[in-house]
Amino acid sequence: MGLIFSAIITLIIVQTAPLHARFTADTNAGPQKIHQHSTPRIGGVAIFISMVMIGFLGVFDANPILPVVIGAAIPVFLGGLLEDVKGRVSPRLRLLLAIISGACFVYLSGFTITRVSFAPMDAMLAVPVIAAGFTIFTITLFANAVNIIDGLNGLSIGTSVLIAGAVATVAGGVGDIELMTISMVFAASVLGVVLFNFPKGKIFVGDGGAYFMGAFVAFLLIMLPERNEAVSPFMSLLLVIYPSYELVRSTIRRLIASDSQALQPDQKHLHSLVYQYYVQRDKEGFLNSNARAGLTMLIFPLFTSLWAFVSISSAEYALVGILIFVAGYEILSRQFYDVSKKSKDNIVG
Repeated sequence: MGLIFSAIITLIIVQTAPLHARFTADTNAGPQKIHQHSTPRIGGVAIFISMVMIGFLGVFDANPILPVVIGAAIPVFLGGLLEDVKGRVSPRLRLLLAIISGACFVYLSGFTITRVSFAPMDAMLAVPVIAAGFTIFTITLFANAVNIIDGLNGLSIGTSVLIAGAVATVAGGVGDIELMTISMVFAASVLGVVLFNFPKGKIFVGDGGAYFMGAFVAFLLIMLPERNEAVSPFMSLLLVIYPSYELVRSTIRRLIASDSQALQPDQKHLHSLVYQYYVQRDKEGFLNSNARAGLTMLIFPLFTSLWAFVSISSAEYALVGILIFVAGYEILSRQFYDVSKKSKDNIVG
């Protein structure tokens, strides 16, 4: 039902685009934009409404944590949605709203990160204020991390679905049926938008959708080990490592570069370099360069989601998976950067 509701709402948005395009359409203006046509960017509305509708069909009663996590994500979702419609919400304000969503989650759910399987840190997290602050920081980081990879058809939503699917599977395996259920509801609601986003990009989730997905996935991954002692916190870290690493790496790169600002978008992310690589090959088929690049980048969350199943209770296995990811990311990043640089040099020459 989540898939059906989301797909219907998305279809309505797409079909009525001419009526609301002046407010909701995304143009190709901006250094991070790599699409060529004006496209609705409010797919996040379909995800949010679908989840609320499913909740009122009885899921809220059977799974009382669901309305809590949906409600906690509202501030950052509305901030992103306002940016999608108005385009005047500063990065700092959206950052503040992500912090507020994190605080709402801690207050409403009562969950905080109390263990990370590292003794000195666990001792610090035994202090409630530190645990709350660290939890809010984690949620804020991941909400922004999903937004930063929201640049290719299918990438941010595909990543969110893969992570939610992994959470649902692990939660079901350890007997946490409530967390399994809300993870499946979330994944189904996102998949309804995927049908129209990939491969042709008829709609984007926008900042509202990206922030909502990021915050919601963060909530799931915080609750999973906290509700189930058999699950290693490092498994949660493994599942979020791709978007988080992209965010941290990009922020450091921007701070170092004299011509860039940490909160401003650019076209130097790995997914941007992969897209440029496919554009240079200029071989359009059923999958355009945007979709092919998005599909290529999904190798990372697919790997971490699959590796998570061998590291459910093992911090060591999770760390090995994280190291493999970092090595693979850096190798591909170097290769695609070199290809992009050579192409630019050839054009200048």
